[in-house]
This record gives sequence, C-alpha cells and structure tokens, in this order.
Amino acid sequence: MQYPRVALIARKGSADTPSDWFQCQSVAELPVDPAVDAVVLDVDADLFDQALLALRAEDAYRFVPAFTLRSQDNDHPLCDGPLPQKPEIIAKTCEAIASRLAAFNLGRRPERLEERVVAWLWTRPHASLLPVRNTTVAHMYSYPLISAFANDQPVNEMAWLRLMSEQGWFAAGELIDRIRLCSKCNSARLNYVDLCPECNALDIAREPALHCFTCGHVAAQENFLKDGMMLCPNCLTRLRHIGSDYDRPPGKSELSRLS
Repeated sequence: MQYPRVALIARKGSADTPSDWFQCQSVAELPVDPAVDAVVLDVDADLFDQALLALRAEDAYRFVPAFTLRSQDNDHPLCDGPLPQKPEIIAKTCEAIASRLAAFNLGRRPERLEERVVAWLWTRPHASLLPVRNTTVAHMYSYPLISAFANDQPVNEMAWLRLMSEQGWFAAGELIDRIRLCSKCNSARLNYVDLCPECNALDIAREPALHCFTCGHVAAQENFLKDGMMLCPNCLTRLRHIGSDYDRPPGKSELSRLS
C-alpha cells in the first residue's frame, strides 16, 4: 500500500509530524498540480471554519480527505474527523474516497452545486448534510457544505434544500431544531416552537384526527384504518358514514403527535 502525500496546515511547524509532510500556513499555499492526497489542519478555532471553507472551495481539494489535530473540531461537516494514528488507515481512507469519486457520475467531475454535494455524500457513505448554528444569518442555521460548493454564488440554502428534497435527492434525517421564519424578512431571530405538553419533546407533527360517535374516542386518522376498513381502535365499531358514525372534531381535526 502506497503511503499518501499529506500536507499539514499549521501556524507553526509541528515536531511531532513526519518530516516528509508538506507544511504550510494556509490553504493558498497548498500544492495544486499535483495536489496532495490528504490535508491535516492544526489551526486555532477562529481560523478552522475559514480554512475548511477555503479548502473545499478549491477545485483540487473539494473531496480530498481533511483531518484535524484538534479533538473539538472532529464533528465539523467539512472535516473527516481526527487524524488516524496509523498511516495505513490514512491510506485506506484516501483510496476509498478516490475510488468512489472515480465511480461517481461515470467518472465525470461534478460541476453543478447539487452534483458536488451529492458527490461529497457519495464519497463519504456515513456523512450527512448537517446544519451549523450561525447567529450571523437570518435563518440562524447555515450549511457549510452548500456554502463551500456554491463557488461564492448567492444561494438560498433553505429553498435549495426544499427543492432537492421535493425532487428526491435528499431525505429528512434526525430533527435538530424547529424555526419559524418571518413572512416579510425570513428572519428566525424571534422564534418559538411547539413542544409535547407531556414530555416536552420537540419532534412533533400534525396529522388528521377522527372522533368515534359510539365511544367518543379521538385519535389520529391512521389509527382507525385496518385492512381497508375504518374501525375504532377503542370499541372496534366499524365506521362507515361521516356525520352518523364519526366526524372530525371541530377545532381538533389535526392532532400533534411525536414523529
């Protein structure tokens, strides 16, 4: 297994790193032709985000593995985690990402924003398109992966994600937060959310509800459907006609439930 070429970005040279690593102080100093196989970042917290965004904005380094020597930066969406202790693991990571990138889109280099984002997720099967809390933007959250791959073009990240989801490119994952946007300026700075009154859970949704006339049971509509028929889950009465067997509760035609 051939050992990959590695570059270290650090303010000061580190005595603990291999002597054959290319060392520099910024992304702009990285070699481009040819590019190195992996990048290691050892910079202060206030420069870490900036360095990663600059790295992923460079065409030669969009998909190159990038590791960090700082444990607090392990979960950054544009980072591949902590630097592996064994050189063999670094080599395997580089080979796996390069192999999957070569197979993406029949080997054609991703050019459009959606292609770049999908290619990133394809080369890293366990990665997700994660938001980062950012109080400098109106939405209060930003997506570094979208920003880095947009080539400095203005992109409405929320609208773009909604469009990609509607087209089947992405699926919703774990709920992180709920925000409400101002109808005039789309700001989320004055925000409030609905919680479950019993357990204070945030992950709730609204769905249609029904009311059984026989026993008075009220529940989500899906709970009344069984084998193509409508049966009350409480008294097992078959519900045939709305208005005589059941109805939709006035003002409660929708119930909040845990997703």
